[in-house]
Amino acid sequence: VLGRASALITVSEPLAQALRERHPKKAVYSVPNAFPESEWRDIPFAQPERATFVHAGQLYQGRCDPRPLFEALAELLREGSIDAREVRLDFYGEREPWLEELVERYCLRDVVSLHGKRPREEVLRAERSASRLLIVLKTAHGRSGAEERGNYSGKLFEYFGARRRIIALGGPEEETVVDEALARSGAGERYRSQRRLRDAVLAAVAEWRTGATAIVAPDAVAPFELRHFGERFAEILDAC
Repeated sequence: VLGRASALITVSEPLAQALRERHPKKAVYSVPNAFPESEWRDIPFAQPERATFVHAGQLYQGRCDPRPLFEALAELLREGSIDAREVRLDFYGEREPWLEELVERYCLRDVVSLHGKRPREEVLRAERSASRLLIVLKTAHGRSGAEERGNYSGKLFEYFGARRRIIALGGPEEETVVDEALARSGAGERYRSQRRLRDAVLAAVAEWRTGATAIVAPDAVAPFELRHFGERFAEILDAC
């Protein structure tokens, strides 16, 4: 299939560069994924009853490791900086026994809810009712540097559609395309130290205590809408 292709398209520039090195005679382009704005038209924003962190999607049997957030929550609860009645962490996706064990180990039964697989509209409503949306990037398992830097989380673009602020964890030490997209949109940040993650949790709770929850401006995420995805493909088809 690759040998007969007029052009190769992948989701990020690091991955595109890796393809150029393997297939130097091929034209290679990068087109990031996107979200359909129309999917969100009937999904309202809602103020959560507690400062709510939402993760939607797979954790790949622990390759996406939420323990840094568990540690931050457990420490803040233990020292009394936050109260269990004012914070929650919701997981939507495949129920995995190791995650249930992790909840028990960190004594977070009153804070963490594992909802399992739920209808898509219910998950979208949960995302728009969140204080923060959580991305947990995969840990490296023999992947190349380009693959680590160039892979977006599958939920990043959906979260852009939700327009709630994003907390990202995990991944490589170097900058990734997720970092670039978060910086470009101003929708969130990846936290690589426990101290800064603690501060991010405290900031979310403090914001919730004011009775307001930040909404990302539509202009900030507009470059990631599906219509621009189509425009980019049209440009490539014209070039071929």
